[in-house]
Amino acid sequence: MSSIEILVIVVCLAVGYWVVSQLDFGNTDKQPPRSQPDPKPDEKQWQSKTSAPWHEVLNVSPDATEREIESAHKTLLNQYRPDKNAVLGSSEHDLRERKTKEINTAYAQAMAERGR
Repeated sequence: MSSIEILVIVVCLAVGYWVVSQLDFGNTDKQPPRSQPDPKPDEKQWQSKTSAPWHEVLNVSPDATEREIESAHKTLLNQYRPDKNAVLGSSEHDLRERKTKEINTAYAQAMAERGR
């Protein structure tokens, strides 16, 4: 082989490597940029209830029975489960996690008041 042929092969390999690196085949680590930010309609509502009494968080009366409290707890957890929809944005997932923690804390307070 002549030196010109070797030079052509090296240049073609370099250009080919660059082209393939620009194509980004199957790279699932990167997510495409979003055109709009994730909507956060309930964030203020959830933040305002952070210090709310347990019965307001669970949407029951203060003198609710244990069965009513358990039912409200279960219903709210099913509604706000962070793993319920895998396509959620990260901010929506974080909101659901915070709401779930708030619901569980309210439930624990309610049960503690009732001696359970």
